[in-house]
Amino acid sequence: MNYKDYHKDWKDIIRPAVLKRDQYKCRHCSVPHKARVYMDSKRKYVVCDDFIEQWAKNQGKKVFTVYLHVAHIDQDKSNNDFVNLISLCPKCHTKFDKEYVKFKKSIKLAKESTSKDYLLTSLSSSNSIVYSEIRKFVYQLTQHKLTTLELEHIILIVKKNTDYEFRK
Repeated sequence: MNYKDYHKDWKDIIRPAVLKRDQYKCRHCSVPHKARVYMDSKRKYVVCDDFIEQWAKNQGKKVFTVYLHVAHIDQDKSNNDFVNLISLCPKCHTKFDKEYVKFKKSIKLAKESTSKDYLLTSLSSSNSIVYSEIRKFVYQLTQHKLTTLELEHIILIVKKNTDYEFRK
């Protein structure tokens, strides 16, 4: 991993603090940091003790160690606010990034296919629907119910990355 885009304290202070806050577990699937696992038929991690690990190897399953990542919710590596950081296993991190890219793409497509004034009117008349969708999206990814403060933080991220304005 190339750390040139990360804060100088990323490896020694920021990342360890986030892992500790999240109790060294993926916030989405709860797999522990440095757990020995294999993937079951549904592509879910199965945490192994010595006995299960040996059994899995005898069954021809690949057993490996999961190292948690710390992801930036807004995908901005310079935004190291703890509210913006989350512990995820590699599988959940990939899924999170894929969903974020899909979300950003939908914003871009909406921006290209409609006029700004139309979209502003649409968003302002349906803010509660937008907020509900954001809460649902985050819950699906992290199993975390957003507080109003966290939701407002996400809205700020959207504002920062687009030229749309949410109206109250």
